[in-house]
Amino acid sequence: LLLDKARFPRVKLCGGGVVRRADRLLQHMEVSCDVHSTSIHAAVFLFPGRSMTLKRTNMFRIVRRADFDHALLQHAQWLGVSVREDVTATRLERVDDAVLVHTPLQTYRARVVIGADGANGIVRRTVVRARPPVSMVGLETFTNPAASEMSHRARHTAVFDFTCTTAGVQGYCWDFPTGSEARPLVNRGVFHSHLSGRSSRLNLKSYLADSLLQRGIVADVSQIKGHPEHRYDPSAPCSAPRIVLAGDAIGVEPLLGEGISSALETGMMAAEAARRALATGDYSFRNYDLQIRSSHRARTMLVKARAARHFYADHASPSMLLTAVGLSSAYGAMLQTWEGLAMYAGRLEQLCAQLSDHRDAPGGGMS
Repeated sequence: LLLDKARFPRVKLCGGGVVRRADRLLQHMEVSCDVHSTSIHAAVFLFPGRSMTLKRTNMFRIVRRADFDHALLQHAQWLGVSVREDVTATRLERVDDAVLVHTPLQTYRARVVIGADGANGIVRRTVVRARPPVSMVGLETFTNPAASEMSHRARHTAVFDFTCTTAGVQGYCWDFPTGSEARPLVNRGVFHSHLSGRSSRLNLKSYLADSLLQRGIVADVSQIKGHPEHRYDPSAPCSAPRIVLAGDAIGVEPLLGEGISSALETGMMAAEAARRALATGDYSFRNYDLQIRSSHRARTMLVKARAARHFYADHASPSMLLTAVGLSSAYGAMLQTWEGLAMYAGRLEQLCAQLSDHRDAPGGGMS
């Protein structure tokens, strides 16, 4: 049973960048999201006094989250998941053999609750009682493309603007082409990581609107929407008896704030933990936090967090960004290789055990 306080398709504040790892995870799950997307073949990085362009065919793609998320929901329904929309969970209550999920209309009784309800969701607040003093934040809006953004090349180019660091933003502004050929749009926003741990006096909404206006782009301030995010904290719990967290409820990395692949990967881990609990009857989830901390995703997020602190403290230098991204990518590749070797070693061990059992069985032997 899936409960969601919205009705799909619904607006989801997000730049909409789907990186290659996210697409590989979708393929692994045999999930096809047949929605319109804009392929990115070039990424422009703007720094104070410098710029840099990286080119690679299909570097990543941009989706409209309303369409993307609706397609995921429809796939879940096709698999047999029951969905209740316009249902807001107001309180969770643990009893001896279940979790009671209270809503304004009725109470649901669940053996396992997976909290994928975001940074400020009720499930996260039930599990993680201590809140960070300052959250990361992202603001975004959609505008028509400027004249310089109408060419075919520009329609497949993403811009990451770190010049905002000189104004006190510990993050970047972005311009991501989206929409259709008939109705092109640009997703524009600003991401502030709050890595210093102190509240910023900068009004991000005004800053974004003013910076766009300086480029001749008029944005309706009332249409600039914001959403909080939390950095992944390995000391914060990700589970409680009969409850596990996934996605933004666990946290994201503060370098670029990419969250879709994290949501998919931790969602798969939560699903496997729930499957084991239902199979064994052990609903303590006592090992789930360790599984998250030792996962490829969590370790990569921690590497990016350390890199982000150096990057933003160094006034967003190009060399530091390349080092940060390169180190985290290399570390992620190393972890993937190690995990792959461990997986094949585990399969080889199982095969050897099966062959041994077959050999020792009456009438057995090698054939």
